[in-house]
Amino acid sequence: MWWNWLISLVHVFLTLIAIRIAARFGKTALMTLGVVYAISMNVFVLKLFELFPNFYSDPTHPLSAFYMTVVSILTELYGEREARYFVKLSLGMQVLFSTLAIITIAYKPAPVDFAHPHIVALLSPNLRIVLSSWFAYYVSGVFKASVQARFKVSKGILGKYLWLRDNLTSKVGQLVDNFTFFLLAFVGAEPFKIILMRIGACTLFEFLLDYLDTWVVVSVCRSSKLSGQSAI
Repeated sequence: MWWNWLISLVHVFLTLIAIRIAARFGKTALMTLGVVYAISMNVFVLKLFELFPNFYSDPTHPLSAFYMTVVSILTELYGEREARYFVKLSLGMQVLFSTLAIITIAYKPAPVDFAHPHIVALLSPNLRIVLSSWFAYYVSGVFKASVQARFKVSKGILGKYLWLRDNLTSKVGQLVDNFTFFLLAFVGAEPFKIILMRIGACTLFEFLLDYLDTWVVVSVCRSSKLSGQSAI
């Protein structure tokens, strides 16, 4: 299990460093990276690994948490409209990817096609889970962008301190995402107690990662010429 913890740490920091580098190249690079994260989540969610005895996780937690990082940076530097555009763009790319996946596995495989069963297992969508994921993704992303944009122009402490409004909106956005997804995807298919355990575990991991998220958001905004001093 120590190996999985080591890989998890590498995964987290690589995901964050990629955001930090993409931010140096501007809005387009950030959006492109965010789309990559969004599509990757739909595939990597099938992978399970053990962190504790009889406690399993999947590799999507860093991608899910740091997708919020991209939304936050876009909101702070380019405005709510651009952040909402990114959410819609990444959702559209997920739909396109799933459509292309369905077309790809629909081909009748050749007798020598050894990869077909693996591709089918990897790309075959569960319609209920996919639709629940898309809906939760869109709702939480729009919520994060809208609320953070309003906090930014407010006159209280949330308008003054970027680290505070980013952390607060990320945590609430993740709650919206997790409750929306797990309830829509698994109610009736799994015991409600198990669903609550899934929500709790996912939320705990994302809440812990939020503090790294905030560090990246603040550092990017401080170093950007587009960020005003009042945003920090």
